[in-house]
Amino acid sequence: DLIRSETLVVVTDVNNISISEAPDIVYTAKNVVIIDHHRKTAEFNIKPNIVYIEPAASSASELVSEFLEHILPQGALPKVEADLLYAGIMLDTKKFTHNVGTRTFSSALYLRTENANPLAAESLFKIAYKDFVSEAKFESNIVIYKSVIAIALNENESNSALVRVNAAKAADRMLSVNGVLAAFAICKSGENVHISARSDGKINVQRILEKLGGGGHFDSAGVQLGDMTTQEVLVKLRAAIDEYFDENT
Repeated sequence: DLIRSETLVVVTDVNNISISEAPDIVYTAKNVVIIDHHRKTAEFNIKPNIVYIEPAASSASELVSEFLEHILPQGALPKVEADLLYAGIMLDTKKFTHNVGTRTFSSALYLRTENANPLAAESLFKIAYKDFVSEAKFESNIVIYKSVIAIALNENESNSALVRVNAAKAADRMLSVNGVLAAFAICKSGENVHISARSDGKINVQRILEKLGGGGHFDSAGVQLGDMTTQEVLVKLRAAIDEYFDENT
């Protein structure tokens, strides 16, 4: 109801509008900008004013920070926004240890000059007890597939929307298991089943989940599937993994 003819909607960290947080808002607005660091996997049903997709970037936060550095006067970025952008870079780079480049550190330097506080950003990753328990449910139901792939399943039907975040964290942690090269976490979220995937760089999880209609990066990807049970999605995931290994062996 707040959208007017001059309203600008900026979509970040996703370029497939159908899996964005609020597709109806994007489709209703006349002016849309898309800023993302994932490879484009679907054609747009709209004509955005600007599309800036840079898969080489560490995160959408890095790209947004670059924009702001050139647009805003020094000292104009509110501290809370600087903290959030810094936290976004920390999250996607696993605290500056993964997929980082000189541009990543340049963005971090800019945010620090705008009073971003690493401790404040770190505090954003603290979780509630119920989310801690939710993450534990993934770790208590893990199978190793093809000797190098860990698949975790959370079959709870009453998960909150945050379970997708917990799934991503669980997939990340499973990579710390000796011998695991890729990890997938499957969970029910509302009417859909969500898969979060992570890789240590040796297996392209993006290509695996693209077979199921998802996307992302070589070592970080995701997908949502509707009208299925978690077990049905597990079968489809295994088939996609088998197909990927057949293509690459």
